[in-house]
Amino acid sequence: MGDYLRSAISNWVGASNDGHEDTENQFVGQQIELKGRRLKVNKVIAEGGFGFVFRVRDMQTQEVFALKRIIAADKEAKKEINNEIEVLTKLQPHPHIMKFISWGLISNNIYLLLR
Repeated sequence: MGDYLRSAISNWVGASNDGHEDTENQFVGQQIELKGRRLKVNKVIAEGGFGFVFRVRDMQTQEVFALKRIIAADKEAKKEINNEIEVLTKLQPHPHIMKFISWGLISNNIYLLLR
């Protein structure tokens, strides 16, 4: 998880990817609602074996977040995701870990909203 988030942060800060991920990922440009927040997906900032991390903007407040979309393919994957949420929750607040805002389940994908 640490390498995945470090990669996301380095891309977030301004390191540009090669551009193909943003145009190939159909999720970019869409809006989703997560725990009462309307979020617009701006770009892919990291990609891994279990999903993607996106740069998103809250449509009401204009705040920018990282949205981690994880594919929950089976019970084992769901268990690992629940463990990640539990660890993130227990470690808050921590100066070296992204702030965990909330999570949600949409169409068999689990979303983690981070700042």
